[in-house]
Amino acid sequence: MKRITHLIITALIIISTVCVNTLTVNAAEVKKPRTYDMVIGVNQSGKITDNERVYYKVSVPSYTTFVIDYDEVNIVDSHWYSDLSIINEEDYNNSIIGKDVTKVFSGNAKQSGSYEWYDGKVSLYSGTYYFIIRSQCSDSEYNISLTPTVNSISNFKATSSNNIVKLNWVKDLGSDGYQIQMNVGNEYIDLTDTKSNNYTISNLEPCKIYNIRVRGYKNFNGTLYYGIWNEQSVFIKPNAPVIKKISTNKKHQIKIKWSTSKKCSGYQIQYSKNKYFNSIVLNKTLSSKNTSYTKTKLSKNKKYYVRIRAYKNINGQKVYGNWSATKSIKCK
Repeated sequence: MKRITHLIITALIIISTVCVNTLTVNAAEVKKPRTYDMVIGVNQSGKITDNERVYYKVSVPSYTTFVIDYDEVNIVDSHWYSDLSIINEEDYNNSIIGKDVTKVFSGNAKQSGSYEWYDGKVSLYSGTYYFIIRSQCSDSEYNISLTPTVNSISNFKATSSNNIVKLNWVKDLGSDGYQIQMNVGNEYIDLTDTKSNNYTISNLEPCKIYNIRVRGYKNFNGTLYYGIWNEQSVFIKPNAPVIKKISTNKKHQIKIKWSTSKKCSGYQIQYSKNKYFNSIVLNKTLSSKNTSYTKTKLSKNKKYYVRIRAYKNINGQKVYGNWSATKSIKCK
């Protein structure tokens, strides 16, 4: 009886040892997917086989929009697919053992002969992520890159008043700052870098068109990435002339003299019977050479109001500046 019991115990020990060794072997066969650190803005390449998954760890310091450029070449099979996805760092361990996790991004590559590609964009908030490549083919080579990009600014407006231009636009979440340039002669010069979404340019020359452009930029790990320029053309209106003198004489005339408006094409003069200029008795256009004008045949002892403004001919149209201050006098 003791001999039989001993044999049974021995057999159980052998079976247990075999099971443990089998489990150990199976555990060793569960290979952790290849995982690399993604170098942002740098093309990375490798090989991938049937149903293999490759993980790239991506660290994002602040909200960033990335351009995804994926290419797969030298594909052996005639039927294949590749899918790309991005997951949060906390889902990594579940993902590598095959559990379903929430994907921040998901996309499928396009096929053409023995070539496959994906080009797209994804926006990520600050944090750590894993970019996953999964391919169903016997063997292929791939290239992958994530490059920060900056959106073109929206609702860019440039408004002029006197010799000032005010710029404003909608702030972009993915931009760290904005570069502003203006054309001077045949080239653009830098005006400023700003984190604000508005800027004022002063002391501009009247009767001149300025081309002003703005673009956003992203500072990613010490490298600057720029968006597309958004450009506006702004015309600086002529300065308002100043009526230096207004006089009248016994011939029922009223004469005015004014200061010149530099580089203008000419002037518009109005005489009115009231200060609101809704009873105009004269609406006269003069060349830029004139600095005075006399209106005749006015009514004796009647009060008249006078104002003047400059204009510039732009593409066949008159672009007017502001009216001067109104002057008044009683006609003799």
